[in-house]
Amino acid sequence: AGTFDKVGFDAANNPVNLGQFTASSMVAGLAFSRKILSFLSAGINIKMLNESIETYSTGSVAVDVSALYRTPVKGLSLGLNVQNLGPSLGFEQAFSLPINVRLGAGYKPADNITVDMDYTQPIETAGIWSMGGEYGYRDTLFVRMGYRYQGAVDYNQTYTGYGPAVASGLNLGLGIRLYKNYQADYAYAPYGFLGTTHRFSLTLKFK
Repeated sequence: AGTFDKVGFDAANNPVNLGQFTASSMVAGLAFSRKILSFLSAGINIKMLNESIETYSTGSVAVDVSALYRTPVKGLSLGLNVQNLGPSLGFEQAFSLPINVRLGAGYKPADNITVDMDYTQPIETAGIWSMGGEYGYRDTLFVRMGYRYQGAVDYNQTYTGYGPAVASGLNLGLGIRLYKNYQADYAYAPYGFLGTTHRFSLTLKFK
């Protein structure tokens, strides 16, 4: 939510301040999951959506569904996630919600090694292949690396003109267990025209 200046133009095409207006976006959800069989789990997330800008307001309901299958192969799991199933949302004109389908596979060959791969297919844009892995040292230091491929080597023109295009989808991460249930994490991820992100987080786990 926020308050913004409203700018218009007079007959000479000069900008004119017309005051301020407010805009907000809200999502509230309720999730439920359970184990259906010893090797199969499923979940559902029901979301209430609301958007408003100036005197206009609209709302809708969306549903996410997921399933996790633990294969007979030790350490290998398969997952499916379908997001944003629901009616259209909009102000004067309604638009379909951005349905997103994700298929994933995770493999844990050892207690301190995890390898993952997934394919994400948005309803209106190119699909995205992603893969990554994590290596943990003495359950204290965690090194992570991932790669995202969007149908072209440099789909977002991340490194246009100054770097190796093949690195455009590269993501790096590092985690350190500070004390018992406390952990600090860092992630580096380029986002094309939006620039590069550096994410820091502090996690406390309750047992």
